[in-house]
Amino acid sequence: MTVILIINIIANFTLLKLYLKRRERKSKNKINEIELIGKE
Repeated sequence: MTVILIINIIANFTLLKLYLKRRERKSKNKINEIELIGKE
């Protein structure tokens, strides 16, 4: 039972990290788009 819990925690942590990375990338792209619009 404890093994399943540990695996679950690790899986959740990994998914959270991937999700945060994706959000970071999206926000960076938005900032770049805004900068490009401002330069034109």
